[in-house]
Amino acid sequence: MPTFGLRGAMVAPYNNNAGVVTYGAPIGAGCAINVNLELRFAEARLYACDRLAEYLRKAIGGTISFEAKYFPQAAQQAMFGATLKTRSATYTPAGSAEQQTSNITSVVNSGNDAVGYVGFSAYSPDMVDGVEKWTAFFVAKAKFAPPSIVRQTKGESITFQTPVTTGEFLPDDTSGMVLQEVAICDSEAEAIAWCSAVFPQGG
Repeated sequence: MPTFGLRGAMVAPYNNNAGVVTYGAPIGAGCAINVNLELRFAEARLYACDRLAEYLRKAIGGTISFEAKYFPQAAQQAMFGATLKTRSATYTPAGSAEQQTSNITSVVNSGNDAVGYVGFSAYSPDMVDGVEKWTAFFVAKAKFAPPSIVRQTKGESITFQTPVTTGEFLPDDTSGMVLQEVAICDSEAEAIAWCSAVFPQGG
């Protein structure tokens, strides 16, 4: 269906307790720009009697790409296993002779990061037979990688550089082996509520 926007991206830490899947508290994943989900399939062909006799195709996972205006620190901790570090920085402000000290918090990615799985949800406005609807979608179990750092000097024109994270999603640990869900909602309020409801709380 024709969608024309992307809003309300959220992630939540994924927990599996003997096949009972719950999530931590949902976290805003940043002001969404673009998301791309592509399912991956396993295929098998059986040839018999000189022809293709059977064909099997099953979804086994997929890839996810998510671009945002920025990733909040809490989202980076959940999505990338990042940690926070505070440093005291002393400097002399422009136009002043006196030094000033600030405590500045940074996001640290290291080789020791324990990157866990998260659930991911968002929604889009769209049109269904001339009526405005809202399509909400959910990925049950995904693992992301920290985005590349891309910067460019300012020239005669200004180009915005925005972070993009990529990752894999796979079936969750329930008996249904859920990969993704999509829901059509009648209002934005319904879509927002659905995007929260997909994260059952616990552990």
